[in-house]
Amino acid sequence: MSTPPENMTRRRLLMAAPLAGAAVIGVGFWKMLSGMQHGSFNPHDINAPVLNRPVPDFSVPDQAPGQGFSTQDLRALTQPVLVNFFASWCIPCLAEMPT
Repeated sequence: MSTPPENMTRRRLLMAAPLAGAAVIGVGFWKMLSGMQHGSFNPHDINAPVLNRPVPDFSVPDQAPGQGFSTQDLRALTQPVLVNFFASWCIPCLAEMPT
């Protein structure tokens, strides 16, 4: 019993899709590494569309060992401030959290 030609084409496509995805990821990784080797890749150079935009209204409740803060507290400051948010699933965030 032979397989119809349409099933063979579908099988080939299903087998080729993961290979094509791996190839695309591999090319991207290779370009990133070659950019790092030549000094043209900066991992900290990210697109940050929220820069220079007003802070949205928010309120953070008290958390031990400190106290909460809100948008009004940030607006009352006269110097620039960096608000760092952490994600519980982010390994670099967990490493930085104690500091």
